[in-house]
Amino acid sequence: PLSSPVEAALRRRILELELQLQDKEQQFSHARRQNKQASLQMENLTSGLDKFLNTDQIESLKKNSMRGTPWSEETLKKGLRLRLACGTQGYNLAREIGQPLPAERTLQHHLQGYQFTPGILHDLMPAFALKVGAMEPKERHATLMLDEIQLTAGVSRDPSNGGSFGALTMPLADGTLPAGYDATHALVVMLGGVSTRWKQVVAYHLTGNSFHAATVKQLIVDIVKECEKYGISVHVVSSDMGGCNQAVWKSFGIVVGKHSRSKTWCVHPCDPSRKLFFMPDVPHLLKNLRNHLTRGQVIKLPADLVTKLDLPGAHVSIKPIEQLVDIDAHSELKLAPHLKPACVQPGHYEKMKVGYAFSLFNNDTAAALRRLVELNRIGKDALTTAWFVESIFRWFKLMSSRTTKLAISHFNENQYEETISFLEGVIDLFEKIHIGSDGKYSWKPIQTGIVTATTVMLEVQKLFLEELDFSFLFLSRFSTDALENLFSTLRSRNPIPGPLEFRNALKSATLSMFLRPSKDGSYADADGFMLAGMSLGKRQHGEVNSVLAPDDMLDLEVPEQESLTYLAGYVVRCITKSLACQDCRTAMTDKGDACRLMQLKSYNKDKMVLVNPSAAVLQVAELAEAYFRKNECDLLSNKVSLPSLKETILSSLFTANAFPTC
Repeated sequence: PLSSPVEAALRRRILELELQLQDKEQQFSHARRQNKQASLQMENLTSGLDKFLNTDQIESLKKNSMRGTPWSEETLKKGLRLRLACGTQGYNLAREIGQPLPAERTLQHHLQGYQFTPGILHDLMPAFALKVGAMEPKERHATLMLDEIQLTAGVSRDPSNGGSFGALTMPLADGTLPAGYDATHALVVMLGGVSTRWKQVVAYHLTGNSFHAATVKQLIVDIVKECEKYGISVHVVSSDMGGCNQAVWKSFGIVVGKHSRSKTWCVHPCDPSRKLFFMPDVPHLLKNLRNHLTRGQVIKLPADLVTKLDLPGAHVSIKPIEQLVDIDAHSELKLAPHLKPACVQPGHYEKMKVGYAFSLFNNDTAAALRRLVELNRIGKDALTTAWFVESIFRWFKLMSSRTTKLAISHFNENQYEETISFLEGVIDLFEKIHIGSDGKYSWKPIQTGIVTATTVMLEVQKLFLEELDFSFLFLSRFSTDALENLFSTLRSRNPIPGPLEFRNALKSATLSMFLRPSKDGSYADADGFMLAGMSLGKRQHGEVNSVLAPDDMLDLEVPEQESLTYLAGYVVRCITKSLACQDCRTAMTDKGDACRLMQLKSYNKDKMVLVNPSAAVLQVAELAEAYFRKNECDLLSNKVSLPSLKETILSSLFTANAFPTC
């Protein structure tokens, strides 16, 4: 047995150890809580990073340098999307401020693996299959678009394979493929979605000033069959009305003419029970129709239509519109503000732009012509031109519809029937009109184009709304707009690129379509100037003049007064859309009769849908216009600032009691 002193010492030691153990357990428990909190914080931090960074990007942040980092496929895709959106400078700036992204040379190295030889892009079809796999069933209906882009002829060394690039890859119109013949154009084939605005380049060829119709026919058939393998159904082939494209149509049996039965489709290559439609591009048609008028040709309407509509004459010409442009040129406030001299006398580049043609065939132009006739400023024959302009404006808006208001649907059966009846009327009109000059008239390709396009749309809308169960249909999805936008992007650095420059730009744009399917139609933005380093301080002005008061109130003629009223009404409409106060709305609008110009410009002739500004608003508009005219030169030379002009106008108003104080 242990002696009492030894036992006491042992007990004391045991007690000390138990106390130490309790202390250590408390420390361990505290450390465990701290570790758990740290783990939660790390998890929250990591989960936050996971929202916009991949695992390899997070790991690279732990290193002093990103050099040698093995980037994942997802990060490479993200880097390429950012590079295409921001350009070289923007991408490198993002890396410099700490974004964990691959170097631009790394992106280029990975892109070199994709073969981009002329023809169908078979190497990209596996990626296309993945893209299609993510689509809804209704998104898999498509339009096939063809168009050419001009190139600077010349053969260059291709660094990707050490060979040459720039010779023809498609036979000429006569079927020959001559050696040593440099390409002057490139034919690009693109798919575009019908229900959503996805698009994808699927083929391209280097061509001369013409191409072989039979070869392009086989290319179209091969692409349609290839698309069908991946679940994409092509219903419409869209192109402009160039001679080679018309030869392609003819090879498919497409015929539309004055003395022939119209045939706008062929049997679908993948299913004998389906149809493959061929359609000319509507914006190109609008430009071609404008060109007939600006060349001095006359459109003669059928006599029965003239009698039915009680028109003053049968001839549509550019002369009344030229008179309108001349009258507006002498006015500050214009009846048709979008109508420019280039619209009636377009140069080489103006002829290529749809905007000038749309400004000519516009509801504002027709309304202005009618108002000038009522004011005896131009002859009554202008009413025939005004009616034709209105009709073409409505036809183009329907055929290029991008909103549900203009889309064809069965939501409103009366409106649907009225729209179909109108389009059928357009077909009848262009089958009967005569176009020419000096009394010599003949059937023109523009008549073939408009009859074909409208006929195809009538059949296609029935297919999509009734057989494919679409709720509504945007007819703009059957134009080549997406391809034209792509060409604008490719020409951003060089208006007429060389073959190799074109191929590289097309390759980047095509890959961006795979990596970022766009539903809003936007392409990669071009490199812009850098904002970094710009002063954010106040702008330095030169010598500043005081705002001059007008000598007298405005004395406007009727056209200018009505133009100012229309402009004021537009401003009020923009303001009242987001205005909840009913008192303010009442003070800014007038329930009385609108001016005649507003009545003519209203799309709905049975009901005034435009906003009629109140007398108080017009007083403000007239005062502002008077001050602007008096100080216009000083404003343009920066001797008077807009804020000071605004402050002076507001202090000069006598409408304090006209508007509510809320």
